[in-house]
Amino acid sequence: MASVEPLNNLVDRLINLNIEVRFTPNLYPLRNAILSSSVKDFGIHRFANAKCI
Repeated sequence: MASVEPLNNLVDRLINLNIEVRFTPNLYPLRNAILSSSVKDFGIHRFANAKCI
């Protein structure tokens, strides 16, 4: 049986892998800009789960 171990300091891990991390209070402008652009292979599958503050 597989075990589950918690991962700590996830943001630090991403930064150490040279992954750019950005935070935004509102995803709608990004979503709308991408949907109105020429980008065709785009998915924001969990957008409906995002909470508006």
